[in-house]
Amino acid sequence: MARLNCLATGGCEVAARIELEDLVSLPENYAVVLDESGTKVAFGSDRSGRMQLYVQELSAGAEVTQIGDGLLPATLMTPLVWSRDGATIVFGRDQDGDEQHNLFSVDLASGGVRQLTSSPGQDFPGPFAPDGRELIVVSSRAGQLNLYLLNLDSLEVRQLTDFPNPVSAVDWSVDGRFIYLTGSQSKNARNEDVYRVGRDGSGLTCLYSSGDGNRDWARAISRDGRWLAFSTDRSGVSQPGVIDLTTAEVRFLGDEASDEGPVGFTLDSRRLLTTVAAGTSTRLIEIDLDTAARTVLDTPPGLAWPHGYAASGEVVIEHSDTTHRFRLMAVNRTGLRVLIDARYGPLAGHRFVPGSPVSFASGDLTVHGILYKPPRRQGQRLPAVVWVHGGPTGNDFEMFDPAVQIICDRGFAVLQVNYRGSTGYGRAFKDLNLGDIGCGDAADVAAGNAFLRQDPDIDPDAILCAGGSYGGYMTYRQLTHYPELWAGGLAIVGITDWARLYDDSMESYKSYLKMLFKGSPQEVPDRYRQASPIHEVAQVRVPVVMAQGENDPRCPLSQAESFRDRLLELGKVEGKDFVYHRLGAQGHYSAEIGQKMQLFRILDEFLARFSA
Repeated sequence: MARLNCLATGGCEVAARIELEDLVSLPENYAVVLDESGTKVAFGSDRSGRMQLYVQELSAGAEVTQIGDGLLPATLMTPLVWSRDGATIVFGRDQDGDEQHNLFSVDLASGGVRQLTSSPGQDFPGPFAPDGRELIVVSSRAGQLNLYLLNLDSLEVRQLTDFPNPVSAVDWSVDGRFIYLTGSQSKNARNEDVYRVGRDGSGLTCLYSSGDGNRDWARAISRDGRWLAFSTDRSGVSQPGVIDLTTAEVRFLGDEASDEGPVGFTLDSRRLLTTVAAGTSTRLIEIDLDTAARTVLDTPPGLAWPHGYAASGEVVIEHSDTTHRFRLMAVNRTGLRVLIDARYGPLAGHRFVPGSPVSFASGDLTVHGILYKPPRRQGQRLPAVVWVHGGPTGNDFEMFDPAVQIICDRGFAVLQVNYRGSTGYGRAFKDLNLGDIGCGDAADVAAGNAFLRQDPDIDPDAILCAGGSYGGYMTYRQLTHYPELWAGGLAIVGITDWARLYDDSMESYKSYLKMLFKGSPQEVPDRYRQASPIHEVAQVRVPVVMAQGENDPRCPLSQAESFRDRLLELGKVEGKDFVYHRLGAQGHYSAEIGQKMQLFRILDEFLARFSA
């Protein structure tokens, strides 16, 4: 099928319409991780049509090898972990997206699979001990996410910490005596500190805290065991630092100009790699630990997502921009090379619509985003979609987004909004929505609508709101709180009732909600109620489409169904005033191509309702 695209200048060209399957079925890589030697990567990919485990040597011309068949779940929600000798890989597997992961290992030589844990909660794998005998496991089997050790011979699991707040583990000391982790024993839900605990669970010690309420995260250990890299937002922006584990000296290495976080150390332990979030793009920095000299690595514009150092000394990254899909690349101070190129299949040579950084006012605040405008006929005004990211502590970067490209292909402009609460703009901006959920951040999204309305290329009566997760919540919030602004909305796995969500959540999610609302529903009931669209359903004036997975533990099915039920009570007609899609046996997100196709068809049908 072809479509005539006419530029505003009057020039016209024939552009092939993107068929959903041509784009959605293109393979993607997930959970890329280097082995201990820095010579191989493991990753999940749907290149065979379903999620599989793959390994590839980093040498030029190396072939990708599939490991086993059907080992991985449809969506990888846990990391892949290499054994120290590179002989096995540990992975998590849940049941149809319910995120209740058990751990398994696969022997790369034989393909043999062994189940390691059987837990009533979530198990996340961490690094193997230096002697290979035990594995770090972060588990919610006793309620809150805490640190455990798994004996790989007996499969006995021992609990090492009992924190009231979620714990995340980093790595072992080189002698295997200690484990470094991030945790908090504070009543302040925003607080995070850097700890060390003995392998036997003794000697729990706080190594660094910049003050109650600050976020200090352990990030990486150097190969020589001397340095522990951490991040801290004590100065108002996230910054990298290192602790000298031989002297306990703390050094801060950031420039305090932008949010910057440590990634890992060079193999010789002499330099620290960091990533800087510069608004909607990123850049990579190497910091010399002797001189503190900073060297910017030359990466292409867009999003460069680092995975660490290869044995060659190169940094392995995934890179994307608004018109190019993710590629796995190796970069150093003199250049870069492609390790695994992106595939485009039938869309090879297709001219995708580029996005451009923009900013606009929301009250006294400046909000940033990315604007996409497809070609248009002279005199035509484009319909538009405000496509809202999840989180809320997320960020829209200049990266390839299949949904955005489908929306543009169907003739809509797209605005992505990094509303208050988004990362990459400093601590103050990220914390503006704490205790204010659904208020200031919703005003920022509404300001995005106003930004589009003043654009002469945009039809002010044809602006839609759509998004997933917190973006789905924000869509419900816009249609109930700012109903006069929108022509319609698509809420994917969104939230409608925060108090009910709290009651239905696991302990780690409850901790996150306490941080967002500055308290529980029992402590601040009015905040939870005022932020919940379920109490304002009567304000909905335009068509709303809802989509929800049956096994979603983050935004359960009840969130959409209660909103649907309230619409019916108000006399709304399903199929006319609203559409509800029950997505089936899947969780918060699915990387399985068939399930992605289902969601993209819903998006396509939604857009068709508003196409000229």
